[in-house]
Amino acid sequence: MKLFERIKNNGTYLISFVGGGGKTSGIFYFRDYLISKGKKVLVTTTTAMEIEDNIDICFGNEFSGNCMLFSKKISDIKAKGISIEELNRIKNTNEYDYILCEADGAKRKAIKANLEYEPVISNLSDNIFIFVGAEIIGKKASDENVHRIEVFSEITGLEIGKTISEESVIKCILSERGLMKGVYDKKASVFFNKIELISNDLNFDYIADELLKRNNVEGVYFTNIQKGEFVRFYEK
Repeated sequence: MKLFERIKNNGTYLISFVGGGGKTSGIFYFRDYLISKGKKVLVTTTTAMEIEDNIDICFGNEFSGNCMLFSKKISDIKAKGISIEELNRIKNTNEYDYILCEADGAKRKAIKANLEYEPVISNLSDNIFIFVGAEIIGKKASDENVHRIEVFSEITGLEIGKTISEESVIKCILSERGLMKGVYDKKASVFFNKIELISNDLNFDYIADELLKRNNVEGVYFTNIQKGEFVRFYEK
């Protein structure tokens, strides 16, 4: 698999995670993998993120080691992230081998579309990891299942209440109002996560072929990221 070769760093390598369907789990999978390879890894967010009990938590300018960095606590379990300017400053210090940044929120839903101010991606990002919950295919297009359902309906042409197809998900990923927003000029990889939850057979080849037509999409991965399982993958 070329994925791990492509994210080799020369200076601090910044990966921004967007979408839904397990991007936080993805962050911690890649964090653990990179640390196991002897890399120094900073986890942060430009939005807000739940605090992990088993990781050192740092706030403001006081941070070191393989920690999670926030600007301030906003509840017992959640903290506000850092600014784009601070993220870029830290990247430019080359103090870390990798920065893994959650740059989007999806309210724990499998897929989302974006409003004008979303996602919050640094222009210095070296790679964008786009996450979709594969279990969304075959479900109803509703507010219960999709974050920003009205925008999702507009960009896919799918009426609210109708069944979400592979084609609808592909349209959402590739749309500039969907998951490709702010990503077109950057390298990207797409992860169809929670593959263990799908009830219908997916046309893996079709999905991957459509997404890999985009010049900036380097790979499409069908995963159970919590278990570190890459069930299928397609790469250029």
